[in-house]
Amino acid sequence: MQYQNPKLPDDINVTRSHPLKTFVKLLTMAAVLAVIVILSLNLFAQYMAKAIPFRFESAIMERFKAIDGIEKEKPSVPQFYLQDLADRILAQSDAPEDMKITVHYSDEDVVNAFATLGGNVFFYKGLVQKLKSEQALAMVMAHEIAHIVNRDPITALGRGLSTAIALSAIFGSSDNALIRRFVGSGETLTSLKYSRDHERNADDDGYDWINKLYGHGCGAEELFELFENMSTDDDSNLPEILTTHPYASKRLQRIREKQDNTCTYSSGKITPNPLYKD
Repeated sequence: MQYQNPKLPDDINVTRSHPLKTFVKLLTMAAVLAVIVILSLNLFAQYMAKAIPFRFESAIMERFKAIDGIEKEKPSVPQFYLQDLADRILAQSDAPEDMKITVHYSDEDVVNAFATLGGNVFFYKGLVQKLKSEQALAMVMAHEIAHIVNRDPITALGRGLSTAIALSAIFGSSDNALIRRFVGSGETLTSLKYSRDHERNADDDGYDWINKLYGHGCGAEELFELFENMSTDDDSNLPEILTTHPYASKRLQRIREKQDNTCTYSSGKITPNPLYKD
């Protein structure tokens, strides 16, 4: 038998596909996989977060005393008033017995209020002094308390943390920088973002609670009228509270529908806001 060593074609081990095309395909597959993993972890985190006892939330918040001003905060007249309002609203809700609301007040001219872990609610002078009626102020308070009762802060934290873990696993991080950056500062807890569904639910629950508290929902629309007026200004002047919420006009429409167009200042007693400044 005679053996031969034939010359092989030059392109026998070369793919006929362009390398760039193969790279794009692999990159697309990796991106799709990353999205699937992140969404799956998000759903799991949201489900598990609501099962976490509220006292665990409070323990987390105690760990993050780095939030600006929280350690140096001194009780003030506005804070006492807002705390009393919060306690009255909480009594109208279906919150568990161990859930407490702690109100913090900042003397800054910022139009904002937010709820975070451990039942902590933050109010800024800029918003408090713009509302003429207590009912409008109560609507803000009830909205933020609804976030806490519905466990939105711990859900948002779980969603964000699961995303950080997924990104760290997919793209690699020897020192877990993404995770440490996410949970390593109190700033994270003051910037938890809630979904628009969470915001709508908080509006609905909040309105129901002030309706129980006052026997009517008159005055609640003032809050959304303020937001609607402010949202027509230049975007650079948009108050922070409006940047992550549904459109103010739609929120106002929903409240007016709840009032069934029958709520006027003559159909329910409106309580002046003692902190209002013209």
